[in-house]
Amino acid sequence: MLKTQATFSVLVIALSGCAATVRTGPGHHPPHGRPMDGEVAPLAGWQKLGERTVHGAMDHDTIAVGNDNGRFARVRFVVEGSALEMFNIVITFGDGTTFSPATRLIFDRATMSREIDLPGDRRVIRRIDVRYGNLPGGGRARLEAWGQ
Repeated sequence: MLKTQATFSVLVIALSGCAATVRTGPGHHPPHGRPMDGEVAPLAGWQKLGERTVHGAMDHDTIAVGNDNGRFARVRFVVEGSALEMFNIVITFGDGTTFSPATRLIFDRATMSREIDLPGDRRVIRRIDVRYGNLPGGGRARLEAWGQ
């Protein structure tokens, strides 16, 4: 009986903690820093490199970055507006070499990828080529690329 009561108490405490962090309403920021109104909070210490809107089930876009934006050691991607499936990323550096992290990511709306470390020292990013598509049932997704 004590084991059942202890398990029930742990479950109640865990659910209470979840309920305390879930609030709705525009502009509300839960403890992890992400707004609840369908947009991801700006990334402190990160620079926005560009964005594109997905216009169909399959799409390919290039985000031109260039030398003026500086040098970066890592990138991350943010998706807003709708769910998105990302099939491929190719990052072209200032010296013409490329890096294609192994990715096939599914994003819900208002989510972000993990940090993707770039090879070598901080590098100039010339462009980021992305192949992706909207998932059924949503609107148009917007993909943002961020560098640090």
